[in-house]
Amino acid sequence: MANYHLFIEKAPGIMDGLKRDFNFSTVQAAAILGNLGHECNGFRTMQETHPVSGRGGYGWPQWTGPRRRAFEAWCDDHGLDIESDAANYGFLKQELLTTHDNARRALLRERDLVRAVRVFERKFLVAGVPHYPSRERYAEIALQAYTVRGGVAALAIESAEDGQGGDWLESGLETLDGDVALLRRPSSSARERHEADCGCVGGAKALRRARMEYAPSSFDVSAAETTAGVLVAGPAIHSTASWGARPATSAITVLNRRPTGIVIHHTASANVADTSLAHAKQLARNIQDFHMGPQRNWIDTGQHFTVSRGGHILEGRHRSLEVATAGLHHVLGAHAGSACNADHVGIENEGTYMTGLPTTAQWQSLVRLCAWLCNQYGMSTSNIIGHRQCKSTDCPGDRFFSQLGELRQDVNHEL
Repeated sequence: MANYHLFIEKAPGIMDGLKRDFNFSTVQAAAILGNLGHECNGFRTMQETHPVSGRGGYGWPQWTGPRRRAFEAWCDDHGLDIESDAANYGFLKQELLTTHDNARRALLRERDLVRAVRVFERKFLVAGVPHYPSRERYAEIALQAYTVRGGVAALAIESAEDGQGGDWLESGLETLDGDVALLRRPSSSARERHEADCGCVGGAKALRRARMEYAPSSFDVSAAETTAGVLVAGPAIHSTASWGARPATSAITVLNRRPTGIVIHHTASANVADTSLAHAKQLARNIQDFHMGPQRNWIDTGQHFTVSRGGHILEGRHRSLEVATAGLHHVLGAHAGSACNADHVGIENEGTYMTGLPTTAQWQSLVRLCAWLCNQYGMSTSNIIGHRQCKSTDCPGDRFFSQLGELRQDVNHEL
């Protein structure tokens, strides 16, 4: 796994500066950090390692040619060390106010993280080879780091203003004290559904209608916890924003405790040959539509993560990636019945595995995801269980269930 520690440490402060100086939204600031993170290897490489010609790029965005010379001259004029954060942020700000004001104006029009990342690359960096997946991954990590550090309040407000999460804001956000978001228990007007089951498509057992009850204790971030959180970056996980998830219809409940185990599911859908990322993102949208549709009428996707047959990992329920990255709390899901939902992370695996097994890519991604979750939460691999161990169901399929012992062994080897 890549080392994101320095990037995670620096990103929130730089995002604060960008929001203050340019009135960027949290998503827009994260898009800039995604590009910077890719260019300078998470702030670990100021000098381009293998330049095609000349001295190559230098600094956060790898300024090259005339822009590098302008950066060096600006640092001399201001008496700043060219490698310092002050120098790099100062010249970035200078360009956004002058020579690259068009990038600033274009970015201000974007609300989607992926589009914002790409617009800023095209307008400000103009890379020879864009490598968008890497830029988008860094942007997602920046967004997570900022949110967990305490920017959750600002992000909630912006989402509500965009019409994408007003229930989250109304049901929990009370005040902001410094960098710590203080959340209260949701009111009766915005209850969280404590759903009964994941509703795996085509499952053999009938599913009960989700029942309503008040949410358990809400997310309460302390300053000490936010400092300790977001230490280990996981495998490449595509966030709800990246696959175009609909907003949840009610507040996502975050329990003030860590989960103790992982529940393995299969979607009981076709074992398709399409292993593309585009297919995986459509799968995530289909699952969310099913769970939020008239068949289930849930507030959001039931499970926390989904692994496609191509090995792509996608965030399912909103905030699952953010909270797991911090490793301190648990998003209440709707995938395995009330008893398991309260203390287990749910992972859906695309396909039907009564007689067959996941693809090699899918298995490897599942192993990495489980290992990361076990590391984040200090969970024992013995607590990786199948859906049928929580309630009466064929999920995750007879053959897959028989291989859970091997899955636990592979996860142990990964840790």
